[in-house]
Parts: sequence; C-alpha cells; structure tokens
Amino acid sequence: MTGSDANDTGIGYPKPEDRPFGLRACKPPARNAVPLDKEARRQELQNERYEAWKARDELEIWGDDPGLGKTTNIAIGAEQQEDTLVFYFPQHENAHEFRADAAKPDPHLHLKGPDQPIESECMDAKVAGTRCETHGNRDNCPRMCSVFDLPSDNAVRERFELIAEERGTKTAHDVVNPHDDDEDCPWEDQWDTLEKINDRDGSAIVVTVFNYMSSVNTVGYNVLDDVQSLFEDTTHLSQSDLENVSQTLAELSTDSAISSVIDEIALFITDVIDVLRQNRRQSDDPLEFRDLDPPTISIEQDTWIGRRIGDEIDPVAEALAWVKHAYHEMLLGGTVSVDGVLQRQVDLANWDYVPLGLDAVFAAAAEAGLDDESARRAIATSPGVEDCPACGNVSKFCIRTGRSSADPLLTDRDVGMHVCGSCGWHENDDPLTETVGELPRVIAWADEDDPRKRRPEYELYYQKLPLTSDLPAPSQTLILDATPTKQKYALLFGLDKDDVVVTGNEPVRLNANITQIYNGQYHQHTLENARSERKEQFNTVIGTAAECHDGVLVVSHRGNDSFLDVDEHDWMYFHAGRGLNRTEPEAVVVVGAPHANEKDLRRKAKLLAVDREDVRIGGIEYSSRRNEEGELAAEPPIYRKYYYEDETGSGRAIATKHYSGLVGDLFRDTREHEIVQLAHRLRPAISDERKFIYLLTNVPTELPVDTLADLSELADPIYEQVGISEGAIKLLRICVELYDHGRAGTKDDLFYEWDKETFTATVNQFYDLATNHSGGVDVTKRQFRDYLDELRSLGLVERDGYQQRAGWLHRVDLPTSKQALLVVDNNSNFEVDAVWRLSEKIESTDGSAEWVEWATEQFGVSGEPDTESTVQM
Repeated sequence: MTGSDANDTGIGYPKPEDRPFGLRACKPPARNAVPLDKEARRQELQNERYEAWKARDELEIWGDDPGLGKTTNIAIGAEQQEDTLVFYFPQHENAHEFRADAAKPDPHLHLKGPDQPIESECMDAKVAGTRCETHGNRDNCPRMCSVFDLPSDNAVRERFELIAEERGTKTAHDVVNPHDDDEDCPWEDQWDTLEKINDRDGSAIVVTVFNYMSSVNTVGYNVLDDVQSLFEDTTHLSQSDLENVSQTLAELSTDSAISSVIDEIALFITDVIDVLRQNRRQSDDPLEFRDLDPPTISIEQDTWIGRRIGDEIDPVAEALAWVKHAYHEMLLGGTVSVDGVLQRQVDLANWDYVPLGLDAVFAAAAEAGLDDESARRAIATSPGVEDCPACGNVSKFCIRTGRSSADPLLTDRDVGMHVCGSCGWHENDDPLTETVGELPRVIAWADEDDPRKRRPEYELYYQKLPLTSDLPAPSQTLILDATPTKQKYALLFGLDKDDVVVTGNEPVRLNANITQIYNGQYHQHTLENARSERKEQFNTVIGTAAECHDGVLVVSHRGNDSFLDVDEHDWMYFHAGRGLNRTEPEAVVVVGAPHANEKDLRRKAKLLAVDREDVRIGGIEYSSRRNEEGELAAEPPIYRKYYYEDETGSGRAIATKHYSGLVGDLFRDTREHEIVQLAHRLRPAISDERKFIYLLTNVPTELPVDTLADLSELADPIYEQVGISEGAIKLLRICVELYDHGRAGTKDDLFYEWDKETFTATVNQFYDLATNHSGGVDVTKRQFRDYLDELRSLGLVERDGYQQRAGWLHRVDLPTSKQALLVVDNNSNFEVDAVWRLSEKIESTDGSAEWVEWATEQFGVSGEPDTESTVQM
C-alpha cells in the first residue's frame, strides 16, 4: 500500500516524508477466499480446464493454489484424451517425485541428464539424501553415462565436461566417445526411446528438466511446472581465458578488411582485462564495462566485405561476424582426406580449450557503447565453420581445399571456400549476416568469481535468454504457477501481456493457522550477522513448534542449517522446494525471506525488455534504508497491507522494501512468491488436518495471517512478556520447591510465619532463602528487592504489615504461586493473543488468584512446574 493508499483508508496518515516507518493500522484487504470442493476441482482440471487450454491460442497459466493437483490432473486429462505431454521441472528430483507418485499416471520416459543415477532406487536415495540400499555410498550408483562413473579428475571426464560446457553434452559425447565398442550407454538409448514416443500413436507422458526443453518441445504438448528461472544461460571468462582469446586473435594472419577490426577487438579485450584486474584490487567501487571506450569498427567500401554489403547489411555486424568466423577457423579448422583431396572440417578432438565464442566480448563491447543491435546481430550469426550460416545445413556444408573428380560441380572459385550444397550460400559472394532473423537477448558484466574467497578474481560474465523461437509454441504450452507474474512470462515468450491468460487463481480457504512477525525482514546477510541472542530466538521458535506440533518443516536460506537447529526436523531452503510435497509435518517455520541481488534483477529485467519500448525497467528503490549520516538512502518505503484483521476489524500495513517497474515485479516474484510457495509445501489447501505456518519475516505476502506478533512474543518466555525477569522466576521456583518438599513441617529463621499453604517472611529472610538455597546464588540485595517487587506486581507476593526493626513482612500463597509458575513458565509462546490478554488481566485484577485461574483455563496447562534451579539470578 502506497502512502496515498494509506490516506485513502481514512486513518489520517501523515505524508510519507513525515511518517515514521513501521507498522500502521489500515483497512484490511479483502482476500475473498472460496471453499474448496476437492473432487469438483479435480474433475474441472482433468476435463473442462484441460480442454479449454488445448483450444486456446494464448499462453495459459494455471494459477491454482499449490497442492490443488494441477500436475496430477493435467496428466490424467492427457491420458484420458490420448495426448502426448512433456512435463518440464526445475530438478530431476521433481521429475522423480512425479514418477514415484501413485496418483499420477506412469510416465513413459524420465529423460535424465548423463550424470543422473540409472536405477529408481538410486534416485530414491539421491532425493532422500540417504545411502543407497544397493550401492551404499551414493557416489557408487551407476550413472546414465559411464563417463560420470569415472573420478572427477579423470582426464577423459575432464575433457568431456569441458567440451560439454562449450558445445553441449551431445557434441561432447560424440567427440570424446567415452565408451568401449560393446558398451551400452543408457543416456544415448533414451533419445532413441524419445524418437519412438514421438512417432507413436496414443498418449505418452515424458518428464524431464528445463535444460532439455529445446530438444523436446516439439514432441507433444508442453507443461512447464514450477518455473523459477528465465532459462537463462550464464557463462564466464577468466582473465587467463581472455588472454588466450586475445593471443588467438593475434595469431590470425590475415591482410584483409577485417585486420583492423581484429586489432580493435584485441585492444578492447586488453581493456576488459584491465577492468577485471582493477576491480580485484579495488572491489569497493568496481568498474563497469560502460566505463570503457568501445572498439571502433569500420569497413572500407572497396574491400571484399564492403563490396558485398549493400544497403541492407549492417557493416559493423558483418565485420564482427567475419572476425568470429576467422577466430573459429583458427581454433577448430582441421583437415581430412576425401578421395585423395584434402577437405577442411571442424576438429574438436584437437581443440585446446581456448574459449570458442567471441560473443561475450561482443556483448561487453555493447555495454561499452558499441551499437547494441550490431553486436547482437554478430552474436546471432553462425561462424560458418560447422554448418551453413544461411540455412544451418551441416551434412552438405564444408570447406574445400582442392578439387575432387567425384564432385564435378566444384569449380576453381569454390576451392578453399565454404560452400553449401543445400541452399547455395557461397563464402566468396554472400554476407554472413544476411539471413539473421531474431536477435538474441544478451548482457555482459564484470563480477567476482566467488565472493566467499578472500581475494576473489573478477571475470567477464555473459548471460543470454533463449530465443523465443527456441521456446515451446505458446499455444502448445501450459505453465503451472500458483504465484504467477504475467509480465515475466509475456516478455520471456515475446508476447504482449494481454496474450497471457491466468485461470484458477481465485484463492481457496486454507486449513491452516498462520502466525507472522512484523519486526525484521531477515534476509540472508541480516541473519548471518545477527547476534547469537537473535539466532537463539529463531531456534527457540523452532523448538517450541516441535513441542507443540507433530513434525516440523524448517525453511530458510541455503546454508542457514549451520546455525539453525534443524537436525531432527525436515529442512528445505529457498528456491529448492517448489513442487515438492511435505505433507507429514504439522507445522512449517519459515526463517527470513529470500532477497535477490538488485543488480541481478536489473540484468534480468534488461534482458526481458530487449526491443520492448513499452516496458518500464524501473529499479528505483523504495525502503527505509539509511546512509551513514542517518538520512534516507532511497525513496521512502512502500506501505503494504497484510491479509490480516484484528478483533476490532482493523488491518495492518508495514513499511517494506520495493523497486519500481519490471525490477519490482521480479523482486516480488523471487521474494514474496517464494515464501508463499514454500509455506504451501505442507499442502494446507487440501489437508484434512489443520496445519500451522510460522513466518519469521515481516515481508507481506498473500497468505492470510491469523496472528501478527513481535519475534520476542513467539520466542521469549511468557514471564518476560508480562514483565517478570528470570531472577524473579528463579525466586518463585525456590518457593514452590520448598513447598513441594514439605518444608512447612520445620520452623526456622528463614520464615516469619509458616502454615500449610502460606508463609510470611521479611526481606532479609527472603534474601537469605534465595542465597542459601541449593548452594546459594550470587545476587545483591538491591537486585533481590527488584525481583521481589516484580512478584508483588503479579500479586504473588503481598505485603503483610510492618514490623519494628524487622521491616515489611511479605506473604506468599504457595498453591497459587505453584499454579502461576505453571502458567508463566509453560511453552504456549505461540498463544500471542492470550499472552496479551494475560497482561491486561494481571493489571486489572486485585491479587493473583483471579488471573491464575483464568490463565490456567486459557492456556490449558496442567502437570507440575519446572522447579530446577538452573536460572542464574
């Protein structure tokens, strides 16, 4: 809720610049949740919704709440209608869970990566994080491709992984050929299975991961389940990589139109390396590529490039494309004898791992100011080494170094040239960039290779989104996302926002009790650097949840299990749990909130918004963050409403961090939506048993909150919340322990009077009682008087007259004190409303009997209080 929205509530907020930031009253938002008829929803998903999606031309998103059976029922619908359906998941763990779920139809193929286990029981162990029953250590489980059964430092495996990183797994597999002649490769065999599925009649279900989307998206209908990324491909080049690229360019012996362009690119690479080195020395204020001068690219009209360009060809893009062509020829050009004539071909077998692509350098040049479209056009161009740059044909495209009698159509002008026998493209006549269609969405930046290192290296990072033409056809694609961001999907698929349809996103009533704190967002950095006392508060909440509920799932940032007590509980970290079921625990405790790197969000927004002038990237920060002078370091924060209403009908809004434009949409998608998704792992929308959700972050979400509380109200003992210290509780424990041990039978100097249920003592006698009991405690009389006054404020100790020389007498009702100790020292920390009312009750009643009786019934406490003297006064 913005500042103007707050004023619309009629509460009379001051202007944003005058308002102190924090929790505010407001009109509660309307969630309008509907009751869920589980069977009716299942039938709708399988039939009407499924058929409507197939008939629709737009990209559709099913936004039903998590746990309503989107994945299961669309699979059943496909089976009923004999359709072929491919499910894409973030991880193979999700795909395996699909296969293991008896409610879902059996998939015909789980298309795995080469490093995944072959057998289902091995996948079970991997998913569960346990030892494999067959192979023991999970590293011993056979992999889909046996190259991954080799040690990680094995030369064959290292070569395979290096080639795969540059040219893809399929190329690496063909080049390295890691198997004996008679060895079967399950990873290769599954592609034959996929071909058979593609050719078959009737229904089929394939499950796999997003990485294989470009290879599978024409097999049938496509279902993208739990999309968290943009399918971006990120690579990085180290300083030594860039030095090797520059050296390779220097070795190109060409006296032609591109000689000066090669020199310019090599000089620019030197500047990039300087930026990386300077950033390593001075990382507090890192340089960016926009601080550099871009390379100067020019082509003379009377050169061999200039003569073929014409009015339709971008000369800068064409020059860069020919540099890329020459660079690839230098690295990959090999020769083979065909009919006694040498022909040149790609030779990855002898490649020495110098990075093959100049695309990252071109993208960095665009960041420095080189024409963006020219750079992207050159990046989009095939280098014309492995296939035809015009039609992509591989089998009929080669480089000739001599004439062959078997090829009579080859003329003298063809010798040494790239010639395509399919479309007629000829290296001597045709531009490389003439047929470039869709331009890539790319970005480059300088960043640390590993910020955890003491002196991290800076590297050139390069990121690209898939071409929209490489994504599944929108009309053949369904996205399953309970927390969808329409703008993200529209831009990813190259659509207008109106061409994306969301159905099923009406919220349903949750069978859950949800408690959220309002003090602290607790992002990763905040949690890591929190005081030990604060971390102990989080652990107290986890421990209390475990005592109150049957099973607990703990969710937090990756790595926080190092200081959170999660060993005996289910554990899951942000961005790693979508789509996974954890229905056994009764409660989930979400500690903190994910917080994406703002620079990463801006990069993603820029990538999505390429060529889209109608999109506002934004990125302006709104928050209460302050600089060293105590002044606001950003625009005032946005006030956002919780889905909460107190007993008087009032809601609450909180000042929270946000960003403008598309960056803000992505920020909410990676933060608030992730909290909602992981809170739903317990499946509260369909659970017959009530679930309990504890959100230990103040980030507002769409979850309906039953109780808003300060963290201390969940973590601190009840006695502290009603204004009683540990020392006073220790004194009360001592009194109760004496009562339980039958001290009433002995009259000594510790008591002025004693009967079966009460005793009276002077301050000095109380002090002696405290210091002499169980070996004594070290506390001053001044501190002791404070403890005694605290117990008086509860009505548990009453003044009983003044005695000459002895001072004030104090009377203690022991049965009432025992019951009071049971109340204020119990583990009902989560009964926040009850504790609030308890404080009011204590203040409004005369004496302790009334509030003790009320609290005993309210908290439902019974048994014996803890009288172990372990708390230090």
